[in-house]
Amino acid sequence: MKFNDKDLAEVAFKPADKEGRLSYKPPSHNSYRERWFKLKGNLLFYFRTNEFGAIADTEPAGLYILERCVAKLHSTKESPYQFSIAFEGDLSNKTLFKCNSAVQCQNWIGSIKKSSYEQMQGELSMLRKKIECLSGLDPLRSIYEPASTSSHNKVTSQDAISKEKRPGLPRFYM
Repeated sequence: MKFNDKDLAEVAFKPADKEGRLSYKPPSHNSYRERWFKLKGNLLFYFRTNEFGAIADTEPAGLYILERCVAKLHSTKESPYQFSIAFEGDLSNKTLFKCNSAVQCQNWIGSIKKSSYEQMQGELSMLRKKIECLSGLDPLRSIYEPASTSSHNKVTSQDAISKEKRPGLPRFYM
């Protein structure tokens, strides 16, 4: 997937699925930094803040692509309202995020878990199976099949030959 700065900045400033001020500490840093975070789909943008807590720049300071990651509560005695994000393949390298309350922590964790494309694909598959069990029909079949191949419009080659042999009928009736 290819992104450029202009495209990312445009997405970053569209309405977010979730946003708010958090303090975070990447694995390579020893201290927390306060940033404004915006979750849009599976993209977690963060922005530098000014002295009033508002977004200070016209571009994001950074971005996390939330695929193949684990978000979970990471409370400690010093930071009881904290969660972490770690990526598959390097789960020990965690980025920590401080919240103001347990509810805020749980809301962010839930939103991050739901944002993954893999998560949405799994939910779609599960819902598709439920609908198929209840109705006996695959709900996505009609979407992926061209109209001419659906069962009620299907014409066999034998039908086509027999219709061609009928004289006197206008072509649009066949």
